[in-house]
Amino acid sequence: MDLVFLIVVGAPLVLFAAALGATVLGVMRVTALRHLPIDSRAEWPRVSIVVPACDEEAGVEAALRSLLTQRYPNVQVVAVDDRSSDGTGTIMDRLAREDARLSAVHVETLPEGWLGKLNALHRGVEQSDGEWLLFADADAHLGPDTLRKCISHADAERIDFLSVVPHIASAGFLGDTVFNVVTSTLCLMMLPWRIKDPNRRTIGATGAFMLVRRSGFARTPGFAWLKLEVADDFGLCLMIKTHGGRCDLLNGREEVKIAWYSSLGEIASKMQKNFFAITGRFSPAKIVGQAAVTAWLGLFPLAALLPVQGSWPRAMLGTAMGLQVLSGLVAGRWAARPVLPSLFPGVGLVLLAWMMVRAAVVGRRIGGIRWRGVLYPTALLKNRQRVKV
Repeated sequence: MDLVFLIVVGAPLVLFAAALGATVLGVMRVTALRHLPIDSRAEWPRVSIVVPACDEEAGVEAALRSLLTQRYPNVQVVAVDDRSSDGTGTIMDRLAREDARLSAVHVETLPEGWLGKLNALHRGVEQSDGEWLLFADADAHLGPDTLRKCISHADAERIDFLSVVPHIASAGFLGDTVFNVVTSTLCLMMLPWRIKDPNRRTIGATGAFMLVRRSGFARTPGFAWLKLEVADDFGLCLMIKTHGGRCDLLNGREEVKIAWYSSLGEIASKMQKNFFAITGRFSPAKIVGQAAVTAWLGLFPLAALLPVQGSWPRAMLGTAMGLQVLSGLVAGRWAARPVLPSLFPGVGLVLLAWMMVRAAVVGRRIGGIRWRGVLYPTALLKNRQRVKV
């Protein structure tokens, strides 16, 4: 029984110690956008902001207005209505009439062999003319000086691709428990400070904010190379880096804000494609296996019920639980997440495991993923993913 206890608790202890170390290093080595200086220059390069949107009428106007109120003197906004069935396109047209810096592009049909969002980004680039391209989500809100800080940093560091981890609004207590454990887990999996090292293959990005130097983008095959890549943000970073571009990732706390998901149920529904296509590689068996490990990491404190002798099991269990909570607290603080959900990482891990199993069941039932109203079968996508997790 002592050996069983050692296995059940020992592995989580090692993993949470590693996660804490990676999270602390991430906090120390990933630059905070809010602390960056702004260049004093007479002229600024033109930035084209491409915003793809599908059925985003509830928040797209506020997001587009935040882009237009940037204290940046040379900006173009290309808003792409991707086959919306609500008033998204109408809102874009009205804002375009009010402000000549904004133009609206309407995608009526989806070309065969393209994911909707990738096609919308491609169409937006075709209508842009800036020296820099900023790809932003339709619910992303930027601080008034965000663009000037990012351009100043990218020029100083000779960066071709700059992504920002956004400040994500609360998704409720249960949703936030999931976000917190995911943040810490991603720090361990990605080692995000390595993204800016041109000698490492490490990649990472968030679709909320991806700033790309046009000359660097021009060296790549463009979005046609990524047209069926579900992990489009990581894919864009991969494409730029493998074609000689320098990449970086910033902490966007207080500078780039998004609503993302409002509840646990919305997370589970909209993340089905990510779990099935990206982490599970379209294999229900692989996803269920990953879910089992995730549930184990959430439920290992139940090992306290095992009949073991001595004080070492209690000390070992307490250490593992402490490391688990501490890694979540550090990650949550770094990402400006609520504190209370960070105290219940086990809940977040069990819920994450449930989401993964749900993704496997749904993916198996529908035979792929559903995204922006289109069903993409596994046979079409499986061998077209550039990002390998």
